[in-house]
Amino acid sequence: MALVVCILLYMIFLGDRCFGQDFEIPEATVQLLYPVGFTVSIPDRSGIRLFAFHGKVNEEFTSPQDGGRYSRDITRAKNGKWTYTDKTTRFKKGDEINYWLYVDYDNGRNQLGYMSEFRKFVVRECPRQLMNEKGDCTASDPYHYEVPEPSIEILTPRGFKVSIPDQDGVKLFAFHGKINESFDGREAGSFSRDITKARDGRWTFTDRVTLLNPGDIIYYWLYVDYEDPSGRKLGYLKEDQEYTVGGVSSCMKSLTTWNGEVACSAQLLLDEQFNRFNTVNWTNDIRYADDPDFEFVIYDKHENNLNVRDGQLHIRPTLADERYGSEFIYSKTGYDLGSSCTADVANDCKRTSVGGYTLPPIFSGRIVSTNFFKYGRVEVRAKLPKGDWIYPQILLSPKEYEYGKTNYDSGEIRIAFLGGNAHLMNELQGRILLGTSVSTRNYGITKTTGNDWSNDYHLFSVIWNPESISFFVDDREYGQIIPPRNGFSSVVARDKPEAASRLKRGTLLAPFDKDMVIKIGVGVGGHTFPDSIPNKPYTNEEQKPQLKFYKAKDSWMPTWTRESELIVDYVKVYAL
Repeated sequence: MALVVCILLYMIFLGDRCFGQDFEIPEATVQLLYPVGFTVSIPDRSGIRLFAFHGKVNEEFTSPQDGGRYSRDITRAKNGKWTYTDKTTRFKKGDEINYWLYVDYDNGRNQLGYMSEFRKFVVRECPRQLMNEKGDCTASDPYHYEVPEPSIEILTPRGFKVSIPDQDGVKLFAFHGKINESFDGREAGSFSRDITKARDGRWTFTDRVTLLNPGDIIYYWLYVDYEDPSGRKLGYLKEDQEYTVGGVSSCMKSLTTWNGEVACSAQLLLDEQFNRFNTVNWTNDIRYADDPDFEFVIYDKHENNLNVRDGQLHIRPTLADERYGSEFIYSKTGYDLGSSCTADVANDCKRTSVGGYTLPPIFSGRIVSTNFFKYGRVEVRAKLPKGDWIYPQILLSPKEYEYGKTNYDSGEIRIAFLGGNAHLMNELQGRILLGTSVSTRNYGITKTTGNDWSNDYHLFSVIWNPESISFFVDDREYGQIIPPRNGFSSVVARDKPEAASRLKRGTLLAPFDKDMVIKIGVGVGGHTFPDSIPNKPYTNEEQKPQLKFYKAKDSWMPTWTRESELIVDYVKVYAL
């Protein structure tokens, strides 16, 4: 939509700006690649949210409505630049690249769109050593670089590595691959990743989720950006490669199991960078909130509540009024999540307003990992949300609820908890939950105080092993929970004797000795906030708390701002 608006304004004013007066699209750098292709880039600047390139070769644009032969949105800067890359076009001296650019820019007040004038790049500066007698920029080069033979290593229990040695001049290494399927031309492939930094003397692509068997074939091609001694940066390919899987190397066994299989010690099991919503790793949790926290939320997958952009996961709660009007919570026909609902109980998929009990006033989002594991180290780099009665859900939850489905009988590990109210944001908590009573909720809390923990990104971690659960922030341990001599069953015995009896069947760490999954979401209200918090607009034991909460929206809604969202940069899981 922004692009259409920009085009219309461009047609009217024929200017370089679409809106506002505080940003101009900088001059682009156009660079030819060797032996084929080109890049177009602009420097990164705070506030740029999207860069789009539209181009043609040897054909001029006649209208801003013409997207061109080359048309792509770039949603993330790399190495300080927003870069469009083509790796297929062959040029000769005199060729013209005609193009225009579009940028989404956030000036701190709102996000605006800017479109450049039509621009032109002429292939005049083709170095003499790259020309043949026809004038093509593809002839032999005294500084020519050959992509070396890669090293390929099959990992256990899953995955593989492809690497090349580092050497002076290599700036980027890209791997494109498929399993048991050859390439049709220069496709991106099932595996497609740019590696921008060498580690331990090698440029390495790593996959840790693919199960490979002897006889499987990895089809692949490689690409390298190389800067020669003259300072010229060119791109080089190694195409039509394949590798047949033989035997699998051994590893030191870990206490960690991943999807039921024993992992290798210190193995990286999950590396989620959120370049897209990866349905191999995650599913949307779609349901009404219920026991045991009864938060005032419907978890849905609407893009206003949950989306992946710019290499990050964004989850934001919104008022149901904004989507369906102020009468939504009183609906007698109710709201049905339909076949997309992931709950096991019908009441968690459809509800109606009956007898004064209303529908939840808030929509939010939550995702659940498809992978499950027992023991390990989990790292989540995230920026926590602000806003009254909002809280992040960065959790380890039971896969099968083997010790019971209600009242946290099977436990929960909260990797990071922070109330979004202004007077709560200086106390970060890591905690375990063993029940819903005051004693079982508060037994396993570790905390650290400081400045507002939601002002910036932090690395939240937990190390979960058979003897203890330890919590970290920015690699600093701030709490460890060790079960008492008779196990956690002794903690819940008075409040939940039946649950305590079930826990005695497990280890001292029970219920935290079974497979768990990762959940990431945002909750609002409910029993998570104790009644002792000042100015709380409802109590946990009253009959209609979410109606009372909704009617008090004038007191809490003004605190919900652009920062009232959970932003997750990455999630990693390592074996012990």
